[in-house]
Amino acid sequence: RTIREYLRAELGIAVVAGIVVAATITRAQPPVVGPLRVALVQGNDKNRDLTETEMKADYLPASHFELARQITDPVDLIVFPESSMNTFTDSDPRADLYIRRHLTALARRHQAWVLANATVAAPPDGEKLLNLDVLFGPDGEVQGTYEKRHLVPFGESVPFRAALEHVIGSALAQVPRDFVHGPARGIFTVAGVKIGTLICFESAFGYQVRPLVRNGAQVIMLSTNNR
Repeated sequence: RTIREYLRAELGIAVVAGIVVAATITRAQPPVVGPLRVALVQGNDKNRDLTETEMKADYLPASHFELARQITDPVDLIVFPESSMNTFTDSDPRADLYIRRHLTALARRHQAWVLANATVAAPPDGEKLLNLDVLFGPDGEVQGTYEKRHLVPFGESVPFRAALEHVIGSALAQVPRDFVHGPARGIFTVAGVKIGTLICFESAFGYQVRPLVRNGAQVIMLSTNNR
């Protein structure tokens, strides 16, 4: 090889090394904000779709409430997984008396915030759905909600549904109702700490996470499916 080729190679290595060193020196260090005690309630005892009988019996929320009763240590935040509050009628945790009574009691018993997720009917007519996080405060009152913004294509919404019905027809029955995109990012304050919330599929996309941190989130909390 010629001297010029060696110089080019060495220059390339020097540039790469310089970028690595500069990135290391200028890397932002997250500030220490103090402890946040979190209890994660994850069911996962059935790796299958529930039967209609199980859904009508409120199996999912009931099983998660049973697990939550085993929490004994002091905690600041109790997190239920995605879909953990689903019932046969897509009940909203803010309005369903059975679910809200248990979530409220749990929050008050532990003097902790409680983050619960459910699939609920979207207003105004309920023809579409929302993938919804609901945050309850230690007093049992709703402190805020977050609606999933980045939906799963052909899992939570079907692009060009009307056109595809003529092509794949019955296959669309697996996604009978589309979900609605949420309008805003989810940032809550829990025990003095700002947390940013994401739901399942959204965690794969940096553009969903970075704005949460820029807007002050000190912890990123991900709700994902209990299966």
